[in-house]
Amino acid sequence: MEYRNLGNSGIKISFLSMGTLTMSPMQKDIAPDKAGELMRKAFSEGINYFDSAEIYRTYKHIKASGLPAEALIGSKSYAVTYEEMRESIEKARRETDRDIIDMFMLHQQESALTLKGHHGAIEYMAEAKRRGIIRAAGISTHNIAGVRGAAELEELDFIFAIFNYMGLGILDGTKEEMAEALEYAASKGKGILIMKGLGGGHCFREPEKAFDFLRQYPWISSVVIGMQNEDEIKANLSLISGKPLPNELSRRIFERKRYLNVEHEGCLKCGTCASRCDQHAITLGENGISVDHSKCILCGYCASVCPEFCLEVV
Repeated sequence: MEYRNLGNSGIKISFLSMGTLTMSPMQKDIAPDKAGELMRKAFSEGINYFDSAEIYRTYKHIKASGLPAEALIGSKSYAVTYEEMRESIEKARRETDRDIIDMFMLHQQESALTLKGHHGAIEYMAEAKRRGIIRAAGISTHNIAGVRGAAELEELDFIFAIFNYMGLGILDGTKEEMAEALEYAASKGKGILIMKGLGGGHCFREPEKAFDFLRQYPWISSVVIGMQNEDEIKANLSLISGKPLPNELSRRIFERKRYLNVEHEGCLKCGTCASRCDQHAITLGENGISVDHSKCILCGYCASVCPEFCLEVV
């Protein structure tokens, strides 16, 4: 496993990291003890960062993993004020049973303006770093403007941004513009984490292309991928290093039934995805979006227009 600097934070992070959203109650809903086994397997293979968020409800999964102190744990919060961020960090420490949360983020920041509105939360993250209960502060974002805003804040050590060869999920520009913004942030000493490198599962037909795209950028600190079983861990380890997938492993992964998942908690019920679906597999009703899986062809076009990136192939 290759390890890279998380910007100027002093943290060394594995180039491939493990996300926990796919194992959360929002998606696959893997039992904490089973999820813990998967995290321990990933750690034994060299993956040293495990990403969570308050909204994912996977702190119990991290606790069940019993990962050693040298494993890096990260989380995110929608906290706005100083006190809300204090409560979020304390909740993460308490529910994961860890004294230190290595990397903590503001969740889904859009621009310098929203960062200004979260000044109190950023102030507490800086205080938490001084106290040694977090090691690095950052943001997650789907926006180029969010990357550029965070790049200018001395209090922030890293940026967790959406980036993939299809350009899926970027809300305010192209993948080329996102690459330019991320490279600029890296030049300012920020660590760069990448989310949705496989397009939320929509790039699954061309995983080699997806990873080849990301490996060309030396300023990427780590690519965070959700993994639900040992086969996916093995496959992602091969792909991140540029190795072809063994035939049997490839067969098992691509034979696994996949489906379109809707993250209802983030859904705006705008109906844009339903309008974009040429297969008429998505409908908007009183209770939100529903998917007719018998019609869905997993093309990913719906995800490309969703303003909150609530649609993923799992």
